[in-house]
Amino acid sequence: MRLGFFLYSEHGQAERLMHALAEKLLQAGLPLVGLTVEPAEEEARTKFVRLLPGGERINIWQDLGQDTTSCRLNPGALESALEITRRAIEAAPPGAIVLINKFGKHETESSGTRILIGAALEADLPVLVPVANDARTVFEAFAGDFAEEVTPSPAALEAFAKGTA
Repeated sequence: MRLGFFLYSEHGQAERLMHALAEKLLQAGLPLVGLTVEPAEEEARTKFVRLLPGGERINIWQDLGQDTTSCRLNPGALESALEITRRAIEAAPPGAIVLINKFGKHETESSGTRILIGAALEADLPVLVPVANDARTVFEAFAGDFAEEVTPSPAALEAFAKGTA
């Protein structure tokens, strides 16, 4: 059971790294499951998660207008994406690599992708998840001794995912 994480603070950093890693692993033909966020500009009015391995895209943001300062997260769309991904994890072949888009605010409140991390570890699948700097303490309490910090570089993330780190 492997749970890798890397810390991020810059907007879009985790999305770019995880999206690129998913592309590389899929091109290599490795068994992959999970969800990643498609990189977007900070002022974008949509945010798509891509479900792996099939590539289905789900917009998890609501359009609340250009000038809104409210949270744009669409809870129904997120829950749908999480449920589809949970079922994919349960059906994944042994050794499949699980990529989870992040451990952030919702996860610190005991929701969000926590269920996916738990399902993957229960299935004895390796997991890689970015963790927001301000969520580290909660993540470490959640993960216990299972968590292994990975350098947030393309090479280190790929090595972890391939089991060579």
